[in-house]
Amino acid sequence: MLALAAALVAAPARADAIAYRTLRPSDFRAKAPPAEGGVHAERMGAYTCGRVIPEEPIAIRIEPSERGFAARAPTFRVRGVMDRDCSWWNAKLEHAQPPAYILQHEQIHFALIALAARDLERRGRGLVLRGATIEAAHAAFQQALDALHRDVARELEARSDAFDRDTSGVYAPAVQRRWLERVTGELAR
Repeated sequence: MLALAAALVAAPARADAIAYRTLRPSDFRAKAPPAEGGVHAERMGAYTCGRVIPEEPIAIRIEPSERGFAARAPTFRVRGVMDRDCSWWNAKLEHAQPPAYILQHEQIHFALIALAARDLERRGRGLVLRGATIEAAHAAFQQALDALHRDVARELEARSDAFDRDTSGVYAPAVQRRWLERVTGELAR
């Protein structure tokens, strides 16, 4: 299970965020289950709180073009992170499924977040928006970037939901292993 920030914003200052790497149970530092889990929280093995955030303020370059101005962000950089402060490990459920299986499940969610960040960065760098004025080009770029972020977030949510349908609430090591091979292959490209 995962949470994804809805807006492309910097991680909160208090966040204990880590970039993609191999997870450990100690990375899950929240003391209580997430409110998003609702009545199902106690049946969750863990909860990964992930975000796709810019690495630094977004530098939008605006240059004159044939019909006004063109805005782009050629150095746009984002990363997928896990916020350890809001990621939760359900120690009560360790006897129901092997902890290694639960950890692998959350690793796959983390990989999906990293892949979404990579996609957002690639597509964001490709954006070129025009406007009659500098302000219009800037506004058009910002609107396009916001729409792109929403699109990538929807795609991430759909992919995470598909993964959860295949592997949550059941012990399906072969199915989960195929997902792991798929996402690690995509990360390697």
